[in-house]
Amino acid sequence: MKKIAIILLGDYYRDARSINFANTLIESGHKVAVISSSPNLKQDLLHLYCIQDNLTGAMRYIKFHRKIKYLLKKINPDIIIAGDLFSLPAACNHPQSKTIY
Repeated sequence: MKKIAIILLGDYYRDARSINFANTLIESGHKVAVISSSPNLKQDLLHLYCIQDNLTGAMRYIKFHRKIKYLLKKINPDIIIAGDLFSLPAACNHPQSKTIY
């Protein structure tokens, strides 16, 4: 059983690919954490972390990366799945994990 983190800048509940990733991984017996900027995250079988702010543009992107860096140290996943291009640099900054894009 591996710890897997799925990161995406968008809304988790509107991204079918990320939902399918999470559901498949949970059914396979892995521990899954989702880091997203979803406004209404509900606790299900996986750990959901909401990064929500009212910023736009570059400041939103910078704040998102800082929070991801902190959460990845806390979670310490074996595998990180970058759900979109915006989350890829933050995922690559955690050298202890394999990164999938």
